[in-house]
Amino acid sequence: MLFWWSLFYAHGKSRYGASVLYLFTTAVHTSILGALLTFALIVWYPDYIPTTPAWGLKPLEDQQAGGLIMWIPAGLVYVVGGLALFAEWLREGDRLAEAAIHRSGRKYAA
Repeated sequence: MLFWWSLFYAHGKSRYGASVLYLFTTAVHTSILGALLTFALIVWYPDYIPTTPAWGLKPLEDQQAGGLIMWIPAGLVYVVGGLALFAEWLREGDRLAEAAIHRSGRKYAA
């Protein structure tokens, strides 16, 4: 929650570009990690081996499922968040341009 709060609210309207960059870099490294977990040939976290039979999975299948969740659905969340931030960034630019035109007293021709 702190990550998302810092992207959308902590820096205010002046930091949309930085927030888009942070979200992009986070999406890239979590997607890579998800892909690596999905295609790994050995179990990376042996401490979880005793918990997988309760779900009817082998330890490697559990890891692969976790990697897929981290890679695909979580990646979509990052894309949606990034698009929302980018759209808000564009809207903020439009608002600033309109305010500058209004202050200058010129008519805006669109």
